Amino acid sequence: MATVGLVVDASVAIGWLVASQRTDVTRRAQDVVIADGALVPQHFRLEVGSALIVLERRGRLNSTDVDLSLDDLDSLSIAIDDTAFAENERRIIALARSHRLSVYDALYLELALRTDLPLATRDTALAAAAAAAGATLLTA
Repeated sequence: MATVGLVVDASVAIGWLVASQRTDVTRRAQDVVIADGALVPQHFRLEVGSALIVLERRGRLNSTDVDLSLDDLDSLSIAIDDTAFAENERRIIALARSHRLSVYDALYLELALRTDLPLATRDTALAAAAAAAGATLLTA
């Protein structure tokens, strides 16, 4: 796997794609991804796609916006971690249990811990769990 700059979660990617969701952290993360790339778990694109569809259904995006957002995401250097969930399942479940995270969020945390990469997230519960678990958080 090529060297990458950080692990990003779907909340950060939505901040890149939807102006109303941008924050200082999403801007900083995008700069790092453009310069160094990112690593994400296998479910990342599903989670981003789901969030975009919800925004479309709520009338905050239209179908063209969603398609252009997916094109924008495709243009970034984002590597998908090819480690099978089963290889780290017990560690992921333990992180979810001990930090009261969804398994989806625990996957981001486990990936950041395993690779020793900073984690970029807008999710306050995931950020708190990352800090408690000793992961490095990307800050603005």
